[in-house]
Amino acid sequence: MKKTNYFHRFCALALSCLLLVSLFPVMQAFADGDGAIHIKSAEDLQELARSCTLDSWSRGKTVVLDNDIVLESDDALPIPTFGGTFRGNGYTISGLSITQSVSPAGLFGVLQKDAVITELNVEGTVSPSGDSESVGGIVGENYGAIEQSTFNGSVSGKRSVGGVVGRNRSSGVVRACEASGAIFGQNMTGGIVGENLGSIFSCRSRAYVNIESTDPSIDLSNMNLEFSLDLAKLSRADTLNTATDTGGIAGYSSGAIASSTNYAAVGYQHIGYNIGGVVGRSSGQVLACSNEGAVCGRKDVGGIAGQMEPYIRMEVSDGLLQQLKTQLNELSGLVNTAANHAEGGSNEIASRLNSMSGYVDNAANELNNVRLNASIDSVITGDGSHSSDTLIGGGKGAAGGIDHEHSDSGHSTTIWGGSAAGAGASHEGNASGTVTGSTQIVAAPDLGGLTSSINGLSSQVTMLNNAASGTVGTLANDIRSINNKFNELTGTLFSAISSLSGGSGDIIVDASDVDIDSVTFGKVSSCRNSGAVYGDVNTGGITGSMTIEYTLDPEDDVTGHLSGFYRKQYEYRAILQSCVNTGDVTGKRSYVGGIVGRMDLGYLTACETASCTVASENGSYTGGIAGLTGATVHGSFAKCTLSGKKYVGGIVGSGVQENIDGSGSSVRWNYSLVDITDCQQYRGAISGSDTGTFEYNYYVSDDLPGINRQSYAGRAEPTSYEELLTLPELPESMKSFSLTFVADGETVLSRTFHYGDSFAESDIPDPPQKDGCHVHWDRSDLTNLHFDTVVTAVYEAYTPALASEQTRDGGLAILLVEGNYNDGSAIAMTAQSLTPAAFDVQSGTVFDRIQGYFSCLRRGEIPSTTANAEVLEQWHVELADDEQDTHTLRYLPPDGQKNIRIYVRENGGSWQETGCDTMGSYLTFSTSGDSVEFAAVRTLDVWGIWLGVLAVLAVLILIIVLLVHRHKRKARRRAEALARSASAVSQAEQIVRGEDANASTADEAPAKADAAAPAAVEEATPADAPVSAESTAVPAAVAVAATAAPVVTAAVEGAESVPTSEPAPAADPDSIEARLARAEEELRLLREEREARENVLTQPAVPPAPKKRRRRRFLPILITILVLLGAAAAFFLHSDFKKDLEAYRLVEARVKEDPMTMDVTVDASYGKISLSADASVARTKKDGAPITCIDRDGAALYYADGAIYLENGKSYAVGGAFPNYAELMDETAELCRTLTVTKSVDGQEKRYTLTAEGDDASTLLRLLTSDDIANAASLSAIRVDLTAESGELMDISFTAENSGVLRVEAAAHFTDALAPVIPDDVLTAIHSGSNDDASTLTDNALRLLGAWGELTADDLSADIALSADCGPIVLSSTLQYDRSSIDGQSYGCIRKNTLAVYFSGSKICDADGNSVDTASQQLVDATSLIDLCYQSILNGSAGCYKASDGYLYGLSLDSDAMNDLAAAIAPDIKAQNVTFSSGRISVIVSEQGALKSVNISCSGALHLILSDAPASLSAVITPAEREFSIPQPALNALKQ
Repeated sequence: MKKTNYFHRFCALALSCLLLVSLFPVMQAFADGDGAIHIKSAEDLQELARSCTLDSWSRGKTVVLDNDIVLESDDALPIPTFGGTFRGNGYTISGLSITQSVSPAGLFGVLQKDAVITELNVEGTVSPSGDSESVGGIVGENYGAIEQSTFNGSVSGKRSVGGVVGRNRSSGVVRACEASGAIFGQNMTGGIVGENLGSIFSCRSRAYVNIESTDPSIDLSNMNLEFSLDLAKLSRADTLNTATDTGGIAGYSSGAIASSTNYAAVGYQHIGYNIGGVVGRSSGQVLACSNEGAVCGRKDVGGIAGQMEPYIRMEVSDGLLQQLKTQLNELSGLVNTAANHAEGGSNEIASRLNSMSGYVDNAANELNNVRLNASIDSVITGDGSHSSDTLIGGGKGAAGGIDHEHSDSGHSTTIWGGSAAGAGASHEGNASGTVTGSTQIVAAPDLGGLTSSINGLSSQVTMLNNAASGTVGTLANDIRSINNKFNELTGTLFSAISSLSGGSGDIIVDASDVDIDSVTFGKVSSCRNSGAVYGDVNTGGITGSMTIEYTLDPEDDVTGHLSGFYRKQYEYRAILQSCVNTGDVTGKRSYVGGIVGRMDLGYLTACETASCTVASENGSYTGGIAGLTGATVHGSFAKCTLSGKKYVGGIVGSGVQENIDGSGSSVRWNYSLVDITDCQQYRGAISGSDTGTFEYNYYVSDDLPGINRQSYAGRAEPTSYEELLTLPELPESMKSFSLTFVADGETVLSRTFHYGDSFAESDIPDPPQKDGCHVHWDRSDLTNLHFDTVVTAVYEAYTPALASEQTRDGGLAILLVEGNYNDGSAIAMTAQSLTPAAFDVQSGTVFDRIQGYFSCLRRGEIPSTTANAEVLEQWHVELADDEQDTHTLRYLPPDGQKNIRIYVRENGGSWQETGCDTMGSYLTFSTSGDSVEFAAVRTLDVWGIWLGVLAVLAVLILIIVLLVHRHKRKARRRAEALARSASAVSQAEQIVRGEDANASTADEAPAKADAAAPAAVEEATPADAPVSAESTAVPAAVAVAATAAPVVTAAVEGAESVPTSEPAPAADPDSIEARLARAEEELRLLREEREARENVLTQPAVPPAPKKRRRRRFLPILITILVLLGAAAAFFLHSDFKKDLEAYRLVEARVKEDPMTMDVTVDASYGKISLSADASVARTKKDGAPITCIDRDGAALYYADGAIYLENGKSYAVGGAFPNYAELMDETAELCRTLTVTKSVDGQEKRYTLTAEGDDASTLLRLLTSDDIANAASLSAIRVDLTAESGELMDISFTAENSGVLRVEAAAHFTDALAPVIPDDVLTAIHSGSNDDASTLTDNALRLLGAWGELTADDLSADIALSADCGPIVLSSTLQYDRSSIDGQSYGCIRKNTLAVYFSGSKICDADGNSVDTASQQLVDATSLIDLCYQSILNGSAGCYKASDGYLYGLSLDSDAMNDLAAAIAPDIKAQNVTFSSGRISVIVSEQGALKSVNISCSGALHLILSDAPASLSAVITPAEREFSIPQPALNALKQ
């Protein structure tokens, strides 16, 4: 047995050693000789994170950062929980990136109580997915202390999001920390801490907080100043809750914030609730803090705190807790049931239900965390520090309770307070920097977690309702049950507050007996704001409002629902003390104050508004200290500039009269020195309204009364500035004044002065110049100044164009002059007498006109191919002086005039033609000088005439050339014949005189002569001369003589040698001598003839030249032919004179019609993409510009200048599924001109067919179908068939061929419809050319517009259900509306029960034709709902959701639309002071495109004296089918 024990012991020892060895590497990685864990690398940090999964592991340990660390992998981060001390030693951990689904999130997830982080710098991004709650740059949830640490980077989440800490618990302390970068969150978002229940001391924030919308579905670029979007998603609840409780230091705080400063911008204009420069919403203490950044938001916006809540308590009994548990269990069951029914349906509905289930479970768990009450002693110092181990904080929403721990060394207590249900504290002591003494703490059950869950649940309920809008059936019933049960639950919570009247009244001590300096909770003191503050409702320089945010709707507060008794109890628990605002405060709507915008409760004392501007742009209740107060304003000073619509006062805009229940306002011992620059009604140096209690208030002013046009001794009494200076507590800001010159936001000069000083003109500096602008100071009289004065340089952009007073019929100015003009500049334009002669324009006969045309020759100018035909107008223009030498003028010619020349004459000179360009319907040209004359001259193209003249001249020249050539040819031939004759004679002479002749030769001579004679005759005879015997005789003789010449010569010579003594024998006629004599005689005659011919010719005969090439003879002919062919081609192309252009001329004739009207049907598909359209097309011209009206599927669309316009002038880009079918005809005409067209005839009907391929087919496809089909489809060809009857085109059809799955069948049938009526809004939009960056019209929009056509038709029957719940206005009725057109006049009838009212235009009567009373007339106002909704739909952009039985359209409304619709629903509401916060139009359209119903809803608040009452109005329009007829008496009375 012993051996066994030893063996066991040995094994245990061995195992222990192995365990120690296995742990040794880990310990070595962290531990060092000093016992601390040293972090030297990213791997060390990750190893630390893996070790900190157990909460107790790190307690008592010290971790030291030895160097900077760059993180590349964050797999092990965040560090889940840390309970020791982390010393950063000033080193930086960079590269932090947390994006996984984890909460809390930060470098450290949870910092435990008693844990400390010091001198740590962190850089990176913390943006977890999932719930994203408790998200901080360094720590997600803090129970310990963080000191002298910084974060630089981006942090984003949903709830409790801070730059350093996400959620700072009541034991948590954040001291001397800084943050920079950007912080984004939905609820409780702060630059340092998101949600603060503990303490924040001496922190600095340079981080931008929620400066962009955190909801990417909102298009902020389209937001207008009425804080409405043209997206249907604006009304979603998650948009409302996007930025709630946002602050530069903390988003929400029920703890302490002291000596901290924010330097960066907070919030986004018109988005967010409870936005503050230091804290978004506070029920704790804010001490000695300051803000220098700009603060923007929608409601409850303040330079220090967005909303101050009182520090109150809530009493919860066991019975109440059990009731809450029961209601939560029932709500959980309803949510689960609805979730089951929502499966397979809308993803958004299912998501909302799942989120609601989580919130319900959290709320049920929180009911088990109720703590007990206790009281202790504590010491709270003025700098925010504390002693006696007591940390005083507060809870969120509704919080309270105590954590109390005992130890050997003493006690440590954490006190949890709250706003809607929290704890109160009263302190006794002095008012100096340190408050000491006994502090009575009154605590209540901690309902912070419960209220948090209920608030989250409220958001989900609202989002669920919006997501389920239009839902019917079982799921709709489930959602309705959820709403009812949730209302019960919130009613139970609210009754807990109201039940205070029956509880023990000594729990909250009457604050009137307590020194306000001793109050800690619910207090903002010694704070200063210098940043600009901009909000919509409840905007203040220090805090936006002092009220309770218990209600689950951030648009409303519950103060107005609480009794006056409890408002007095809250009074000293919400205190503003010794705060100063120097930043400008601007509110879009009502309740704007230099210190607080709206003060429903609390106490304000010793505050100062100094040297700033407090203005309400479009609302009332503006005050130098408080816009509206229902509580106490005491001992404050206001020196500022004020403006607003109504109720503007130097101290308060208005107070509240004390009611029966005892509530009321008190304004005492205040001083003002203010300037009210704008107020329509109710103004005063103290108050705009004499409501409430006013005592011992004084003011200095030369022109202002004390209260609403009069002053009151001892209440609102004027005093001199000298007397004011004697006040010992007078702030320094009221002892001197400043004169500041500001240009473009920069100070040019600043000077101080005393009350009543004056400045001469020489003391005013010159304003800096700016290109493109006129500049001047906004005021020049600086004498007897009594107030801080800011002189601002006004830069007025040069007016780009001045319009003449003279206009065309369409209302457009005849002349626009571009230049750098002021608003007051004008041009003078005078018509002049026409002087046609100055422009070579002659009237009269054709000869006169031709003479005028060629009159330019007298000036040495060549006539142009364009002639001046008519002088249209001559104008003399005097331009305003803008110090420019040249100007561009835009001239609008008379309607229908084209081909215009502009002539300009400057300073009395000669007329000169100037070049001009086209800009829309205008012609633009440039001139110099300030006085100019110009003339518009219509021209006529005469190049065709010139071409004809040239053709005639060419023909004449050709004829002349041919005649001259013929004459020269004949002369040449005669000369050639003569030359040949001379040659023959010469040959004959040689023969006659030959010396070598012999007998044999003589014997051969006759034969040769006989042979040569015919040849000589043939050569001597001209080719074109007639041949006769006489003409051949001489040449024959010549030939004989030439042949016999040698013989004769020889004989003669022989005879001379014979002795003469021998007598000569008798002559023989046939002898040689006789023959020779005859030949010589003939030869002589030939010589004479030759000489005679030579005398006639201009030059002696020469041997025939070589023959010229025949092509030279035809060169003039060729040139002439080419000229004629060119002229013919030009005429051919110009006139489209072609035998196969018959189809083109038919289409072109239709295209040129005004109006061109046709019906177009298109049926196309490509795969899953399909298009079916029926459209009536009409194209006409207005002011010379073509406009096409296409009534497609019941919606009217207008096409011009490459854009689509709706009836209200809103423009869209041409494309998508909405081509301009009128351009289809232009393209068809071009195809008929350029492609081969085949023709067939069937009786009177002619058919033309062509096939478009390639790019031509693609162009047709794009003009016929949608971009989706045109871009996706592969097209082979489109066949086009045209049908004409009696020489007129009637139909065109288009069919896709050989295109696979692409199917296109379209047809156009021409009609003889009338010209469309173009709305004025469309014409204005077209002429303004404001269609840049236009979006594309969608099928959903067309479906909605087409369905709405049912309500705009001439004949209509509809039921209109009206409902209103707005204070004194309660309405619930159903009207029957019928409308019909008779003989072109529209008649309507509205019925309510048995009452029937008939109307047409402005005439209204009953069935008998008699006039009706005012109440009956107001029924007609309901009919305007249809037009008002239609205008809203045209102006907005409705979202579309596919429903099971059709389509659901939703459109959010802006304030103007809500006001108009509300007045149509309940006309009496116009007399009430109602502000609408949300409105929506929902339209249900069936699958077939029929309109099923229109739902209109508007909600807001009815403003009463102090509180607001909810206001809601709705209307439902449902088309109906019934017979309608008008009684004859009514018809007679209404007939125009």
